[in-house]
Amino acid sequence: MSATLASIELALYTALSGLLTNVTTGPTSSRPFACVGRYAGPVPPEGLAEAAAQYPCAMLRFDEDISARDVMGYGAASIEDRALSQFSVLVAVEDARAIDDGMVGDSSAPGLLRLVDAVIAACNGLVVADTHMNLSTRYAGTRAELIRRGAVYVYAVRFEATRDTEAATYDSSAAVTIPAVYSDINLVGTGTAPNPLVQIVSDTTP
Repeated sequence: MSATLASIELALYTALSGLLTNVTTGPTSSRPFACVGRYAGPVPPEGLAEAAAQYPCAMLRFDEDISARDVMGYGAASIEDRALSQFSVLVAVEDARAIDDGMVGDSSAPGLLRLVDAVIAACNGLVVADTHMNLSTRYAGTRAELIRRGAVYVYAVRFEATRDTEAATYDSSAAVTIPAVYSDINLVGTGTAPNPLVQIVSDTTP
């Protein structure tokens, strides 16, 4: 059994849920988001208003699953495939004030950069059961997704996880057993007795 896309996504989403603001105490540096959810597809020009109930928000999006083959073989049951599963956390703020407030802000009204730092701290290095070699999630970079100055700022914070992909079940009942071949290395010019084994001849002189 190996990690699945769903299990990796759930681990990331659970970590993000811990960043939701406590309605009693209000936003803090450790819990700065008014909304956490899931998202699919590109971000439209108007931002995430249709998907996000409030700003600032963090929306988890599955981006792609890239195959990275470890072993190339021939015949049945000869593959071992590894995949790099990539997700983005869309961090969005809606701020009509100066760009300093939208991008930086403070602990009571965090700007985009503070929010990105919070997401990285929550989602980088997560342990997900049965990933390839038990590797944890890895931070893969941040890039601008949508900028409307003085209105909406959306950045994609990217994470990766490596997993072993499932393969079709192989029926080994029809497999053909290959007989063993016993051999010996015979160095030219050494030994005089007949050798009963199949000989692999090797000359020690150039």
